[in-house]
Amino acid sequence: MKTGKRIKGLMACLLVTTLMIPNVAHGSQPPYSDKAIQRVMGKIYEPTTVDLTGMKVVDQAGAPLNAELKFTLFDTTIQEYSPEIHANNGVLDTTTLIKGHHYILSLADANYEMKNKYFTLDATGELPKDDKTNKNSDSPERESFDSITVTKREQTLTEEELKKVNRIPFCDDNNGAGKFVSELSGTVDMPDMADMYINDYDVKFKLVNQYETVELTVDEFGFLQGDMIEDLNYAVVMETTDPELQNYVLLQDLVTSKNHQEQGENVLTRTYTHYTCNPIGGIYLADSSYEEGQSMIEDCTYAPLPSYSKKSTLDGIRVFIDRGRKINTDMPGALFKVFRDEFVFNERILEETDEKLVMDFDTINMHRDEICKLPHGNYTITTTLPTEKAVQAVYNVDRAGNKVEDCTFTQEGANLSIKTQSISLYNTVIEFQHVHEFEKIDGIESTCTTEGVKEHWKCNSCGKLFSDEQGANEIQTEDTVSPLAPHKYENGKCVVCGASDPSIKDPVTPGGGEPTKPGTGSGVDQGTGSGVDQGTGSKPAPGKGNVSAVKKNTVTVPATGDNNPFALWTILALTSIVGIGAVMVTKKRKSN
Repeated sequence: MKTGKRIKGLMACLLVTTLMIPNVAHGSQPPYSDKAIQRVMGKIYEPTTVDLTGMKVVDQAGAPLNAELKFTLFDTTIQEYSPEIHANNGVLDTTTLIKGHHYILSLADANYEMKNKYFTLDATGELPKDDKTNKNSDSPERESFDSITVTKREQTLTEEELKKVNRIPFCDDNNGAGKFVSELSGTVDMPDMADMYINDYDVKFKLVNQYETVELTVDEFGFLQGDMIEDLNYAVVMETTDPELQNYVLLQDLVTSKNHQEQGENVLTRTYTHYTCNPIGGIYLADSSYEEGQSMIEDCTYAPLPSYSKKSTLDGIRVFIDRGRKINTDMPGALFKVFRDEFVFNERILEETDEKLVMDFDTINMHRDEICKLPHGNYTITTTLPTEKAVQAVYNVDRAGNKVEDCTFTQEGANLSIKTQSISLYNTVIEFQHVHEFEKIDGIESTCTTEGVKEHWKCNSCGKLFSDEQGANEIQTEDTVSPLAPHKYENGKCVVCGASDPSIKDPVTPGGGEPTKPGTGSGVDQGTGSGVDQGTGSKPAPGKGNVSAVKKNTVTVPATGDNNPFALWTILALTSIVGIGAVMVTKKRKSN
């Protein structure tokens, strides 16, 4: 326990000593020029793509390795992974890259291993440039390489062991010391620094980015332990309900890690602040309740950072090591305050319509020539819109267009202030309130054959329909339709369409369909169906029932009581056949 506190004390002293060392030459450097900023932004947003082709994958003897391997490719310039790539028959698959971006190629395999490759590619057909052969990764003197050397592992890794491949400990060296936690109060010029034995508090620390969250553990000496993916930005997050820590905030809240294997096998990996790329020894907490003079929190907070176009600003960035180095001539020893212009804020309009703006707000690390993503915090973006139209919603979306965060906002004319929890991770959608251009649609009464139209209003700009002229109640097309009107019947007919009144029905005579006459039974001659003697043209005499007299050679049809016309037609057909036969016989006799 005492050893751990002694180490922390030495590290804290080392930090103060580092800040006390004069560096006038560095402090005399001017801010980055417009030309330099444009060069870096041109690289970051370079749309030109190039192909990495024919890269050989070989064993230690230089022979093609025919194993099927899977690689991961990380674009450090924009802090994003590319789709995974594979190698077959000793050749890496052709891969599309962005011209001039810096990449880390890693092998993720349980049976084989390799040293990561750090490179850029400027043209298809060229060999990639190795970023590890020169401190200036943009130097044209960097060496090229035409193969990747892969070796067989001595022992196959388990799935859990494979997950740890290419991860870097959250520490300055390999002795497992981890990161200490220190309390900083007072001012940057005169900090009061004290080690905090973090095990005495109810507090958790996490590392967060867009790909993962790592919960740090605390060892017996109060050192934070964990591991990180190389070169990814992590936000340090403190979670606590401990009343003794309620007034404390993190000052060092964005870290990254680098593997400096190019400097030799014994060179240690390091954890840096991503703002300035300076190594950090620990996590610093500032007490906001400090009242003697300017507090550490006020002194270590950036003024709102203006964008390169001067149309936007970013507020909410807080770091202990600030920008540049400025000599404090009021103090002996010339303690320095870092004020290096390493950081540029940039906004871009990706899409602009009457309904919305889609914007990209990025923080750019000029020292590393890459986007510096801020995955966690309380940030305020102010920007000047190209219009004074009223904003109705602001939210962040991922690359697929899915909403991931609703943002609160305030607006004054064309000036919009946005509260958000992250910067550079997502695109921001700004939706405008729509001003409707109403056209009144007069109502049309429905008829018994035509549906009517209800009175409503249509916006000729967006096409939406409303039941009121204020546009408060949106409706659908089917809501504007009136149903068919009922028929208007007079004397059994509809005066509009002529349809018969279905409620009026004629009385029906049983078996015949005609009105029944008194004293005649059914009133229908089953032979003719007319109720009239077809031979005489007169009606049958009363009392004759259903039988009527017919001409010679006809048969009398008995009443069957069957109203089926099939039987009637059958009897008539037989009668016709008999009649025809009789005529033919008579003619034959006469001819004889």
